[in-house]
Amino acid sequence: QKLITMFWTWTIIACIFYIPTYSIRLPTTIFCPSIKEAHVALSNTNTKACVSHESILNKLLVFRRPKKRILILMSDTGGGHRASAQALQQAINEQYPKRFEVDVMDIWTSHANWPYNQFVPVYRFLAKHPILWRAFYAYGLFPPTKVLQELFAWRSSYQSFQNVIISAKPDLVVSVHPLCQLMPLTIVREMNKYRAPKAKIPFITVVTDLGGAHCTWFDKRVDACFVPSEAVRQLAIKNGIDRSKVILRGLPVRPSFWKPSSPKSVIRKQLGLDQNRKTVLLMGGGDGVGGIENIATQ
Repeated sequence: QKLITMFWTWTIIACIFYIPTYSIRLPTTIFCPSIKEAHVALSNTNTKACVSHESILNKLLVFRRPKKRILILMSDTGGGHRASAQALQQAINEQYPKRFEVDVMDIWTSHANWPYNQFVPVYRFLAKHPILWRAFYAYGLFPPTKVLQELFAWRSSYQSFQNVIISAKPDLVVSVHPLCQLMPLTIVREMNKYRAPKAKIPFITVVTDLGGAHCTWFDKRVDACFVPSEAVRQLAIKNGIDRSKVILRGLPVRPSFWKPSSPKSVIRKQLGLDQNRKTVLLMGGGDGVGGIENIATQ
């Protein structure tokens, strides 16, 4: 009974912060120091999130560094998010060699505090229990519980996220995960207030869900939102993103898929496949979601 009372008490408190867009926007000063203070702290301490001290010469040349830095944020909940991040990383390096420094970061696993750094094992557990998966998905859609969860995550991990993003010194931030919008985007917008005379840091979302997408994918503050299908484009617009920011481009594809390949007969021989029989390729989620073995055998 005490737990139930506590839960609804926190839900009511969370509803005070609730905004009709179903997305919480808490001032950064509530739970953490300002971005300006964080810059000073990171330059004067030896915390884990800090980069190594630079020479005076490097500091003077910071505005002329030859490579622009791209930070891709993801969480390893399923193979699709990491695959998309790696596809973007490889494509950028392939098409613009030595011009960009691309860093892929699983920000929740590496920099969130407990229990939020356990997203990956929790996801794998839920993937094997569809009923629990459905309940967890609904939990993230229901406005009071969604806002409550955002409040707890903000209180737990905002400052560590802030430290690591500032340390990365990005020129562009790309999110390929639905839970990498809210806090990172707020941090980048705060960083932009102190960027002058440098250009502001753009924030881009690349949606990797093909047929449908959770509302947490869509934040109207993004500079651009790349979507893989018309169905997801409509969802982005429905969730408040300006039409001019929604760009239909399909899913990110690794260079090995769009580069010319060897003749089919050569590849079949390399794989030990019978040249005279038809071959069927079954594909599913990175964690085997969907019972592929049963589909193949039954």
